[in-house]
Amino acid sequence: MAETTVNQNKIEKIKKIISLIGTEEFKRSFNLCKLQLFKILKRVMPKKWKLRLKFGFDDPYYTGQTLAYYSLVHPLIYKNSEVVPDFDNSVFDGDIKFKGKIRGITILVAGLKILLSKDIRQTIKLLKRI
Repeated sequence: MAETTVNQNKIEKIKKIISLIGTEEFKRSFNLCKLQLFKILKRVMPKKWKLRLKFGFDDPYYTGQTLAYYSLVHPLIYKNSEVVPDFDNSVFDGDIKFKGKIRGITILVAGLKILLSKDIRQTIKLLKRI
């Protein structure tokens, strides 16, 4: 009997959350957070990078399979990467170098925009009631 009450409470909470997701305030809040996150990622992503990797497995088959998977992303990163397969030895060696800037002001401004948004505050208030 107690399990039924617990399940009913969970079902009611799920229904309230689903109805909250459907509100315009939530949609605007979600879009604002998504926009600010993309702005942060755009500023924080490294401008220059270089990858050097040497890998190999005991079985040459697995080395070839890994190289085949790498070939899927190779057209996107070939200018900045050097990947050397070793079909004879089991080895994993490499390094990666990044160069860029992380500015705290970018994160601070995005955080303030999110915190000062009326829609965000209303959504948080509604979530606390659930």
